[in-house]
Amino acid sequence: MELSIHTPYQVEFFGKACYMPQNPYIYDPTSIYKIWISKENDMPYRYRREMQHSISEDICSDFVYNPSGKGKIVAEDYYPADYVRRIKGEKSQKATVDMTGKKAPDWTLTDMKGQKVSLSGIKSKVILLQFTGIGCGPCKISIPFLNRLKKEYAVNELEVLAVETWGRSKSSCEAYVKNQGIEYSFLTADKETIAKLINDYQAGSGVPQFYLIGKDRTIIAKFQGYAEKTTDTEIEKKIKANL
Repeated sequence: MELSIHTPYQVEFFGKACYMPQNPYIYDPTSIYKIWISKENDMPYRYRREMQHSISEDICSDFVYNPSGKGKIVAEDYYPADYVRRIKGEKSQKATVDMTGKKAPDWTLTDMKGQKVSLSGIKSKVILLQFTGIGCGPCKISIPFLNRLKKEYAVNELEVLAVETWGRSKSSCEAYVKNQGIEYSFLTADKETIAKLINDYQAGSGVPQFYLIGKDRTIIAKFQGYAEKTTDTEIEKKIKANL
């Protein structure tokens, strides 16, 4: 039996599932647990824990099966409302929407000074819009790159913006901007506005995502995730080609 957990945080089990603190050097927070079940007595006899930073495996022993008074645990009772089960290897039937070449949906968000910022009100030739989340390791590592872009390109050429999509409070965003030395526009909004933004851009829940928006406000390219130097080069190459 295999359990793969895809969340922004790694998950460890200490009697119950516990989210672990973010590690900025871990790009893949997937947690994988495997259990081998004996055909003779239907009991687990070996388990394996796999994470990006470490892998461990051991023999199961000294466990108690169905202790009295504990009741029956049904895993399905704890699934999130939007949980979807799929057979391993089966492709999702949901179509992937490619926003490249389409008009970038307009939006109005709020910066850290409390000023309203809208896509239609930006005059720069090219816009780099990042969907980010406080607590996302790769997002944090991308900050120096975005700061450099902000410094090296004139405001009439390139505008760099990030929008917090994980629903963090404004005070958390303000502290994050200060602590991380963010020099580009960092935007927030209420949950309904953010949900609409994510839906309009067909972004899903993963971060970081980068949308490069051109002079005519169509989406030139989308970049999923962040790998230092590699993603930098890909994005900047597209920026220069469209100025």
